[in-house]
Amino acid sequence: MLFNQTLTYISLFSGAGVGCYGLLEEGFECVATNEILEKRLNIQRIN
Repeated sequence: MLFNQTLTYISLFSGAGVGCYGLLEEGFECVATNEILEKRLNIQRIN
């Protein structure tokens, strides 16, 4: 059962992290993220 456990995920082709932000708001924990463009990665760090 998943009771009292934090759900985790990895984010591939993450862009600026909008999807990651939504999952974080729902209680998920990101264990890895991937983005090739540095500009988008910098925005993701802020999000």
